Amino acid sequence: TQKSFIDIGAEKGIFARFLLQAGFEGILFEPCPKHHTILRELVHHAPARFFPYAIDSTDREADFYINCDEQGKPTDYFHSLWYVADDPRIKHCQKIRVTCRCLQSLLQEGILNKHVGILKIDTEGNDLQVLKGIGELHPEVLICEFFLGKG
Repeated sequence: TQKSFIDIGAEKGIFARFLLQAGFEGILFEPCPKHHTILRELVHHAPARFFPYAIDSTDREADFYINCDEQGKPTDYFHSLWYVADDPRIKHCQKIRVTCRCLQSLLQEGILNKHVGILKIDTEGNDLQVLKGIGELHPEVLICEFFLGKG
């Protein structure tokens, strides 16, 4: 019934763009600086807002690991608060400091509404921590990726 969404781990906004075109309004979270310009452009003329936060179980500052290709350039995916070693798909060769926020504190600040239509979580291994900080948020639909490590 709620035509709203929260996109945690928005990357380049593909999921958000789809929902915005379907008439939803949304809030996007993505800590990777590589995607910030694209996301700011996406929300500029849309009923949406973008925040450069990593979503976690608590508010804090943390290292954010950037996945790189064979030439050492950041890719579009597999960036995470969790350092991944010994997985051939992932090469965390850079790290940056990011601001982490939990959903409950964003609710308390009035950034989020308690009732939301869709909550999408795609954080490359930090998904359970996001859910631990959900607080009083009540999504009608929860889409949560889980990341299988090697083995």
